[in-house]
Amino acid sequence: MQAPPRPKQLNRLMASAEFVEQPPAGFNYTYWFTCPDCAGRINTTTLEEPVTCACGAENDTADLNPVLRDPNDVALRDDLVASLIWYHTSRYENWPDRQAYAAETADMVAEGFSYLDEAAQQQIIEQRTSFALHLGTYEAAIENMLRRLSDQDPVDRSTVRYWLHRVHIHLAPNDLHPHVGDEIPSYFGEVPLSELDERGARAVRYVNIHEAHGSVSLAIHPDVIATVASIALPLQSLAPETPAAADATTAAAAALSELEQSRPDTTGIDRICLRFRPMLDARYPDPHDPERQRIATIADQLDDYENRHSAIWSNLTNTLEAEYLPHINGNVRERFHHALRHTDDPAEYHRDFQALAALLTRPTDVLAELDTAPVRTLRTTDHNQ
Repeated sequence: MQAPPRPKQLNRLMASAEFVEQPPAGFNYTYWFTCPDCAGRINTTTLEEPVTCACGAENDTADLNPVLRDPNDVALRDDLVASLIWYHTSRYENWPDRQAYAAETADMVAEGFSYLDEAAQQQIIEQRTSFALHLGTYEAAIENMLRRLSDQDPVDRSTVRYWLHRVHIHLAPNDLHPHVGDEIPSYFGEVPLSELDERGARAVRYVNIHEAHGSVSLAIHPDVIATVASIALPLQSLAPETPAAADATTAAAAALSELEQSRPDTTGIDRICLRFRPMLDARYPDPHDPERQRIATIADQLDDYENRHSAIWSNLTNTLEAEYLPHINGNVRERFHHALRHTDDPAEYHRDFQALAALLTRPTDVLAELDTAPVRTLRTTDHNQ
């Protein structure tokens, strides 16, 4: 992992540019925890396995929250926070689009809470439109999009579009809370602005434990945003197709087409009898019953078909991973796969995989696209004020 520039280096950068890009961490980062026994720092490459501390204590990472990854993180410096470039992903092109979000929230409340009176519905709308906004590193923003694609967006993702936003903020004196704490407890990251008010701040740093674990993110009042530049995601043009991936896609399509010829006809057969042999035995107790034997034969054929079908897709996925996802840690890979939309077409799967993977493996190219994106000014300020 690339170490962040030291303060003198950052000071030189600031002398030549108004805003500073945070040092890229990439998506092959490791995870840090604090040992409950000795308070020492523990490092591991996965969130799925126990890790042993130097003191000998074995720790289950499921019981611990990730801690600050880099003690020298540039975002720890109070004087640099407003000069750093921050990122956010959302389904709104003109984020933060308060009117669009309020309208969408009103529709959601009208549909989901129709049994409530108008005053109660309005209270929910006001509550849901009074949350702090979150900013983070490029990696945190991309992982947030992957997580939302996986667990918050509709099953049919063909109409879902995300935007990457590069954000500059303006902080007046005393706007920034002076401490970097744990992630503010919330539901789906929905932190009421009142939480910031209670801290006497309009921007609060926290250690992110959900995306780009261990990086520093910001919960902010919307009014501290100065400018935003946005691009649509993913970017198809950034990921050139590799010959191995193209060959694997063609081979998978041919294999699936051929396999389809051997798919058994299950018309009229209860699905439960095909999937659960005990149900077949219970419905047809006589092992010599011709219908039981017929269904059992078809069930065996279906198992063979599905195993071969799964193997074809696994082979394609493994090739695409090798071609398009090198040097990505296992947990991010898993989140990536969950974010991909479902399709039965290998060519479509290849295109989606290729485009989405570029966000993880070609961040410099993605950020270069933002360099030419129109900049929206939300607040005119003197940055050095």
